[in-house]
Amino acid sequence: MDAPLTNLDPSAHPSKWGFGEVLRLSAPMALAMLSGTIVRFVDGRMVSQVTSYQFSAQQVAGLTSFVAEALAVGGLGVISTFVSQSLGAGKSRRSGLYAWAGLHLAWMYALLMLPLIPLAGSAMGLFGHGPATHGMETMYFRYMIAALALTVPARALEQFFIGVHRPRVVYIAAVVANVFNVGANYCLIFGKFGLPRLELEGAAIGSCLSWALQLAILLGVFLGPRMHATFRTRVGLTLRWRLMGQILRLGLPVGARLSNAMLCWTIFSNYFVGRFGPAHLAGNSAAMRYGLMAILPVVGVGMATTALVGRYIGAGRPDLARKRTHTSLIVAVIYLLVIASATLAWRKPMVAFFVRTDAAAAVDPADPDDATAPTERDLADPDDIVRIGSQLLLFLLVIQLFDSVNIVYIGALRGAGDTRRPMIVSMSLAWLLEVGGGAAMVAAFPSLEARGPYVAAAFYLVCASAYMLWRFESGHWRNINVFRGSRDPSPEIA
Repeated sequence: MDAPLTNLDPSAHPSKWGFGEVLRLSAPMALAMLSGTIVRFVDGRMVSQVTSYQFSAQQVAGLTSFVAEALAVGGLGVISTFVSQSLGAGKSRRSGLYAWAGLHLAWMYALLMLPLIPLAGSAMGLFGHGPATHGMETMYFRYMIAALALTVPARALEQFFIGVHRPRVVYIAAVVANVFNVGANYCLIFGKFGLPRLELEGAAIGSCLSWALQLAILLGVFLGPRMHATFRTRVGLTLRWRLMGQILRLGLPVGARLSNAMLCWTIFSNYFVGRFGPAHLAGNSAAMRYGLMAILPVVGVGMATTALVGRYIGAGRPDLARKRTHTSLIVAVIYLLVIASATLAWRKPMVAFFVRTDAAAAVDPADPDDATAPTERDLADPDDIVRIGSQLLLFLLVIQLFDSVNIVYIGALRGAGDTRRPMIVSMSLAWLLEVGGGAAMVAAFPSLEARGPYVAAAFYLVCASAYMLWRFESGHWRNINVFRGSRDPSPEIA
């Protein structure tokens, strides 16, 4: 069961390391992330059984659309900072107001992103993939941008529940939506139970429907009587520009950092890797599915770290905030080491799981009159996909060990309100080392193929994680007050 909806007293967790506390908060978040990753696995498996280029297109368009989503997801991630610090300071009733401010910002942002839909074809054309791949990328990208009206508000509510230490709500909503997603995608991709066979478009529609269900569940709990009694969650319909400004002031650096990271990774994955051919693109897409399974639970640990650090700072215990950060890092690294050990032995069968090798996988030669028919630029040999994907999976494992340090310390800094300097350093290193270094490796060492850019990406994360570690351990965050210069957002209910 979750902890009672009260102002949690730090003295209730006097142990030095607090592994139980970290696991209680991070496990539901990690499981929610893992649940979504498993669905992406199943989803990708179903799409891969249609054609390899649709499988690649799903990864490319999904990653590219997340560049737009990441700005809002990162920016709204600080909702848990305000909520958790309010909880720790004994002012839990203003937490609901921050959630509503985040919801208003989320829907405004979704409206601002709608002009990207007609630009989808031009955006996907920048990667230079084959005509059939490009057509699928364009279609999938449009669905993902339209779905921001569902996904971004859901992320805002998730941060509220994390901040009030109710991660189980996030987990249950994710699991229910993901189970629905698997069934909907199966029916729509393959045309089961009288529904049309829509292939990749069916996967897009099924995902949108599942996100609508997830948002409905989160809203239902958020507006429920128990939440309203403790956090006044039904009094936030009025636009509160001051609270929205506080979220933007603290959150924009976080959102900019995450969006920039996704943009650089998109260039890296879709352009640098993709330029070596469809086998590299498909192999990288398969490796990325496993990479997401490995790293997203760590992102959940990072979110939990944000909430713990925020709560203990709000309660005047920065010493416990620091100790819980170290505990979170230990949990994240141990988890990734276990995943890496299993992957080393099974990497080729793992990649082959996403490769269709039967005779039906062959595609008829392109019709010269059909501009979207698959060509040699779209199709790849299954053996090449497995060989390349298994190599890239090894690089991903190494990269993610360093990324775990980066994620946990960024989460801790965000909980303390230290967001601007990490943004500047992270963005600078990403363009210099990941993008610039990746381009240099492609030009100077083309024989390394996709492994060259991965070396550059690994070096970037080594440097970024070292800086975030130093930034947190230096203690600058102890002097930050996220509420400085602002009145109580709602004195009448605080």
